[in-house]
Amino acid sequence: MAAHGAPSGSVWLPGCLSSFSGLAARDFAQMERTWAGWALIVGVPLVWALKTGLLVFNSNGRKAVSGIDTDAGWRKIGYARLPIAATLLIITALA
Repeated sequence: MAAHGAPSGSVWLPGCLSSFSGLAARDFAQMERTWAGWALIVGVPLVWALKTGLLVFNSNGRKAVSGIDTDAGWRKIGYARLPIAATLLIITALA
């Protein structure tokens, strides 16, 4: 099982995320561009790609993530991501 609870060969999650990203990019191309729109369409994916790349190519990072095996550990990660979710919500409202 992968970290998201689906078998490791599952492609539905990346497929859904890619579809939503494509729809958002299409809407962005058809609307007036704002700084918040640019942040959501270009900035967020670039930052997440950079973060993912740094984690994948860092052996300590891979060990830390694969070592999370308790509910408390995942809950701690969820709480740490709440400010990010709030920031994305504000940027989305401004876009």
